[in-house]
Amino acid sequence: MIGGLLATLVAGGILNILSGLIGMSTNDQALAFVIAAIPGIGFALLGWSLRRKSPGFGAGMLCAGCIIALIGGLCGSSMVGTSFR
Repeated sequence: MIGGLLATLVAGGILNILSGLIGMSTNDQALAFVIAAIPGIGFALLGWSLRRKSPGFGAGMLCAGCIIALIGGLCGSSMVGTSFR
C-alpha cells in the first residue's frame, strides 16, 4: 500500500504542476478545477482497476489518486488569473 501511495504521489505531483498550468490559462475556475483534477482521477481509476491483481498497491494508488485530485483541483482553480512576470 505504501509503495503505491508514494509512487502515485510523486508522479501525480509532477503531472499536477503541468495540468495546473494548463488550467490557469483557461481563465475559468470550474474548467481549471476539472483540468487540474484529471491526473488524480486517472490514478484513482488505475488504482481501482488494479485492486484484484495487487490489492495493496491498488489501494495505495486509489488513496493517493483521491488526494492528488482534490489538492490538484483546488490549487488549479485558485491560481486562475495569476500571472508570472
